[in-house]
Amino acid sequence: MHLSATLIRTAAKRVMMNRLVADSTSYRVKNYKVDGFRFDIMGLMESSSVLDSYAACTKPNPSVLFEGEGWKMYDGPSGTVRILQDKDGQRCGF
Repeated sequence: MHLSATLIRTAAKRVMMNRLVADSTSYRVKNYKVDGFRFDIMGLMESSSVLDSYAACTKPNPSVLFEGEGWKMYDGPSGTVRILQDKDGQRCGF
């Protein structure tokens, strides 16, 4: 975990944390019929973590909604990509 201005944040770029995010969100969609998620400060997460979670959630519910603050705060290792709020007029895949 790392510190941010919002206290402690997770290392979502790590394989098991990525899996935890995807598994826990898709579990809620399947078992509790949750139809959307809001990620506070999504900009701290590596993009593949969010996109993997979204892909897992769209299997049981293709119309699931993901929303998050896209502050440009990502400082992950080189070779990883942060989520962008808006890229060339298009949202980041969801």
